[in-house]
Amino acid sequence: MKTPPQYVSQLLALVLGGIGVAFILLGALFIWMDLPVQGGGGWSFSALGFVLLVGAGLCLVWYGRRKALCRRLLERGVKVEHVGYSIEKWAWINWNTRSFTNIPGQNSPWVVRCSYRWEDKLYTVTSPLVWNQPAPVQYPVIYVDPKHPRRACIDVDTLSFLVF
Repeated sequence: MKTPPQYVSQLLALVLGGIGVAFILLGALFIWMDLPVQGGGGWSFSALGFVLLVGAGLCLVWYGRRKALCRRLLERGVKVEHVGYSIEKWAWINWNTRSFTNIPGQNSPWVVRCSYRWEDKLYTVTSPLVWNQPAPVQYPVIYVDPKHPRRACIDVDTLSFLVF
């Protein structure tokens, strides 16, 4: 996966799936070589790997549903104006794009969190992960499902970014 993930669930699926496959292979190796494992058999690694793979599958389903919701809202949602926004850098996620060591937080994603008003109620929506620094002044377009106003999506194409 050369392109960075757009959603946290996509990143979780990648991490859980990788660890799950490693545990399944480790458990198969322990069973095949008949190595003793303290506190259980070699099969316990494979069982834990299977549980992690199920978790990765659930994260992929969650990612697919979120992506489909945003696609549907961009096509048929109601456009609303934002009443406030904040820009946040999520330094706890780091996606290294280079083979050498990076400064911590250098390759961390940004999110734009917007508030919008629907029928005199205030709601908040968070953008997908963006990997370029957003400009301090934003005019994002938000699309809302009129039947379920908590379901909203920010059109990432309307965000402006800083150019270095």
